[in-house]
Amino acid sequence: MVVICGCASADRATLSAVDIDPEAVKPGLTVYYTSGFFRHADMMPAFESVKDAGWSGTPVARLNHHFGSGEVFDSGKNRGIGVYLDGVVHLQEPGTYRFAALSNDGIRVWIGSEMVVDDPYWHAQGDRRTPEGAFHAPSARWYPIRIQYFQRKGTAALEVYWRRPGDEAPSIIPADSLGHLPGR
Repeated sequence: MVVICGCASADRATLSAVDIDPEAVKPGLTVYYTSGFFRHADMMPAFESVKDAGWSGTPVARLNHHFGSGEVFDSGKNRGIGVYLDGVVHLQEPGTYRFAALSNDGIRVWIGSEMVVDDPYWHAQGDRRTPEGAFHAPSARWYPIRIQYFQRKGTAALEVYWRRPGDEAPSIIPADSLGHLPGR
């Protein structure tokens, strides 16, 4: 199975074509951290810089988090943290999928080469839900997903939703639809 993708912005995410053996996909999205009190996603270092010079953590299985004022994932920090989540999402049928997020603070989500969520600003007023963005899956398969997120200060939240073809309402992307390829 071949996934062909590029990226909306080479500075923020470089996703290359890969052959995906479904048996090679491991649970959860790979996570990379960087420190900084960002006010906009463009202030974060590029993905490759964070992957090379930041630190990584335990793969993130679910995208349904209200951290409050606690630690963001296993970063060791509750403020001043930038996060990249990287891996694959299984789109089980062809058609148009809609994606949205609830976050505090800024977030961007790419599926393949398309940015489907873009709320890149610091949220002075707390948690905020994004409008839905669409991605058309020409076939059922695993597609690259990359999430850029930062938590400036105060409370933190990160939820990512999808609305599959035919779904009436959005739901949190289930853990069994998220994975990563070791060594990538």
